[in-house]
Amino acid sequence: MTVHLVIARPRRGVVGETRRLAHLFEIRAEHVVPESLTALCGIEFTQGQLELLDGLSGMPCESCLRLSPPPAFPQAARIRPESGGEAMTASISGAPRSDLDPVLLQPVRLFVACLLADTDWHRLREIQTSLGLPGPDLDLHLQFLRASGYLHSRGQDELRLTTLGLARLMAHIIALQGIAAAAAELVAGQRDRARRDSPPASPGPPTGPAETRP
Repeated sequence: MTVHLVIARPRRGVVGETRRLAHLFEIRAEHVVPESLTALCGIEFTQGQLELLDGLSGMPCESCLRLSPPPAFPQAARIRPESGGEAMTASISGAPRSDLDPVLLQPVRLFVACLLADTDWHRLREIQTSLGLPGPDLDLHLQFLRASGYLHSRGQDELRLTTLGLARLMAHIIALQGIAAAAAELVAGQRDRARRDSPPASPGPPTGPAETRP
């Protein structure tokens, strides 16, 4: 049964502004959306109390982030030729799939973690300049990293990656490398099969000295 992960937050007036967190909800595609929805963190809302978000917006719910499932990928990709021939399979092991980090799947947050991988303190301006992002856009991603326990702040303008953040970053990169290797295997196999299955080039007209007429 297909389950979609959606992001929503309480409408204005339902809770105080400081409690209007972006929550994660699991919605089963086969069913009508129920009258009440329970976030991954366990808080229950009615449909009328929520506004759906197209993406990440505002302060995230830390508990929902921690409980969010890793992205699901197929155990194997199997491609069958249209007519005859042997199917080609490239396996993606369970370890890379489970080690993909849902927070670091967003490229900006991944690059922030990479820039802080030495676990030293860095100035916020340094990170912003390296990424070329406006301050408000970067702040949203920093909020997610802090809420996930991946980032420490000192004062208003210093950041450092936590031990947890570094461990998740390294596991995430290894997982990405495994998936990229499997993708490269699929591409190479398909291109090799296409070359084997393509018909040989038909010989062109014979070449020789041009015929001369008397």
